[in-house]
Amino acid sequence: MIWVNSTKVGEVSGIDTTYTAMKDFSRTAVSSITLYGCTVTLPTLDTLARTVTNVGQVTPDTYVTVDQNANRTLAGSETYRNVWVLDPGVNLDFLVQVPHAHSATLILAEANESYIDELIRGGQGDMHAINYTELIKRTAYIFIDGGWTKVTVADDGTISMPDHDGTPITNAGSISATLRHPANQVDLHAGYRLSAQNLRAITPDPGDYALAAIAMDGDRIGLLGAMPVMVMESGELGSISTSSVVQNGTFTAQFTSACERLGVVLLRDVAYSGTTLMDASTLGATSLKLNLTYNGIPATQKLIGNVYVSPSSGKYVVSNTNQATISTTGLEPGTYRVYMVGQSAQGTMQAYGQHMLTITPTVTPAPTAPPYHGGGGGGGSSAPTTYTTTGTLKVNNAGTVLKSVRVNADDGVGSLLIPIGTKALDADGKPISSISIEPLTEVPAVPTGSVFQFAGYAYEASPAGATFSPAITLTFTIPDDVWETLDPASEQFTVKWYNAEAGLWEDVAVTVNPGARTVTATVTHFSVYALFTEPGSTPVTPTETPTTTTTTTTTTTTPGGQPSEGLPMTMILAIFAVVVIIAAAGYFLMMRK
Repeated sequence: MIWVNSTKVGEVSGIDTTYTAMKDFSRTAVSSITLYGCTVTLPTLDTLARTVTNVGQVTPDTYVTVDQNANRTLAGSETYRNVWVLDPGVNLDFLVQVPHAHSATLILAEANESYIDELIRGGQGDMHAINYTELIKRTAYIFIDGGWTKVTVADDGTISMPDHDGTPITNAGSISATLRHPANQVDLHAGYRLSAQNLRAITPDPGDYALAAIAMDGDRIGLLGAMPVMVMESGELGSISTSSVVQNGTFTAQFTSACERLGVVLLRDVAYSGTTLMDASTLGATSLKLNLTYNGIPATQKLIGNVYVSPSSGKYVVSNTNQATISTTGLEPGTYRVYMVGQSAQGTMQAYGQHMLTITPTVTPAPTAPPYHGGGGGGGSSAPTTYTTTGTLKVNNAGTVLKSVRVNADDGVGSLLIPIGTKALDADGKPISSISIEPLTEVPAVPTGSVFQFAGYAYEASPAGATFSPAITLTFTIPDDVWETLDPASEQFTVKWYNAEAGLWEDVAVTVNPGARTVTATVTHFSVYALFTEPGSTPVTPTETPTTTTTTTTTTTTPGGQPSEGLPMTMILAIFAVVVIIAAAGYFLMMRK
């Protein structure tokens, strides 16, 4: 349980949120909401360790306190295993259960998508930048035993009731008084199932909603339960081009209908240990941070927003079309869940699909030894042959490289290394005999609003479309004076390749060696590659453990566009809403940034 006294949020659609209390939404035994629609399978958790920090008088206008369960570690079985989205034209049905809650109000509020879209496009996420009264529309449904009523809230907090079925609610004048009225409350201890009320069906229009169970006690509002209700514009599930792909290969995810954005999350289908940190002092969309750790490997790889996973366990790609090509470079072999979300021009969820993908190991071909011609003395050398700008590859008929080659760009910064045993083929699948790397002075523009910035080095690797198995490396050896100007202490290095078909910069796995001032990217094909920086963001580990410092750190960055470009990812992250510190609608809907 968490209690917040704060004047930051103020009124949300006529409801004063100055004094707010929230139950533990992450434990289904404490608060459970089930929607009957399209099931979204969430990542499996073995445990969920939670930490709430900065309680007390966190700011001059905010005081936060929590009970003894706030920092409790949960078993995965105690948390949500699924959330739901609704296909268009489907009648709303739900079951809400909150033990020992005998007097509560059930309300369904619709998000103000146009305002949220403005926030997303403008990159605003700070608490003081958000007008919480605009997060939800002034129309909502209130459910009671034997009836539902559609209400509209005026600017002064008074309500009208344009529609109802069965027993109408009691209009007590203002929205706050109406929510407090005993006749408008239901007993959630035994559970409230909408379809069991035998009422006229409600078929919500496509959009984003929040279903909340509220209790009013004096001047305090208590949030007993909350769940996003996301109604899609299309029932299309989308598709992926294959169910199995070789490691370092690519696949395509797409919807047949056009959409403004397509977001794709790949997450390994294994059991994770989850850790969350709630910073009570921020009280905003970025307050909650999550690590998903697999097999004891620290969660250092950014997935989306403030969610981090163990390296090689997940990726996030966003495209400004209805399809995206996803590289599996950096991902370990195994079974993955592929979550696809399409967003429409209206800012609502257009379609959702969930698929399974198997990544199979790359088979490294055994190098073919050159014929032995006899003779003595001298011996061979495993050192690569070095070239500048263009290098010659010695390959057999299958395209297997017989001698390691390094090709340096003429600026002395970029270099390609093709090890012996690599299979090097051109775009037509034929062996290639030479490669080149050329510096570029102009690169495709970075999308407006992106957090990453061009760091000054870009190269075109040729021949275009050439592929390499296993992957080869592209290394940026950055001059000392330039290294310092790039501010590596606070900025994170990334390397991206330009996907001309999608018009997007997509990330590849990189290794950063500060001592040598190098950034090394793992690449499987030739294209345009560039070095970028973005604000450093250290994933949170609530419980500190001793670490061993090394000179080389590996960072695998999230491919595609940035989460701040906006996708309705709420349903994927809903399980991790450990506590809600603003009105339910505002919190869940801002989590989709």
